[in-house]
Amino acid sequence: MKITLWKDDALVGTIADYLDPKVRSYQWKMGTYTGGVAAPGTGYKVKVEEHDTGVSGMSAAPFTILPIPTITVTSPAGGEVLTRGTAFNITWRASNIPWKLRISLVQNGYSEGDIATDIDPGVTSYQWTVGNLKWGVAQEGAGYQVKVSVMDTSYSGVS
Repeated sequence: MKITLWKDDALVGTIADYLDPKVRSYQWKMGTYTGGVAAPGTGYKVKVEEHDTGVSGMSAAPFTILPIPTITVTSPAGGEVLTRGTAFNITWRASNIPWKLRISLVQNGYSEGDIATDIDPGVTSYQWTVGNLKWGVAQEGAGYQVKVSVMDTSYSGVS
């Protein structure tokens, strides 16, 4: 079996080749093909064909490949000493964010909880009462970072 990527009825590249025809699914890293990565855009389809038989099928409708989201936390930048209960403005730069955002507090690499969720993707700051989490209060201590992420994805930025 062979899987190819098409855009506006033109071949972009081969996603996978010489797959076992008994296998009924393929885990694809969206947009990648042998030797390249597809540009963000609309009009994409996937074609699956069986070698030496001419039997094939193509996506019923075109789909869109979105650009990779990027998030950079700009404040806190690191080294700040924040006092619990005071106001602090968390800020970030973001591009290509199609879904809502989450702000989490991380200590020494482990999530302590959410500061805020369901933030509109066009927003780039959040007024935080230091230490407050959605479901409690963080303990005093060192090693904290703020993480801004696209909800339900792995795209994120950490202070």
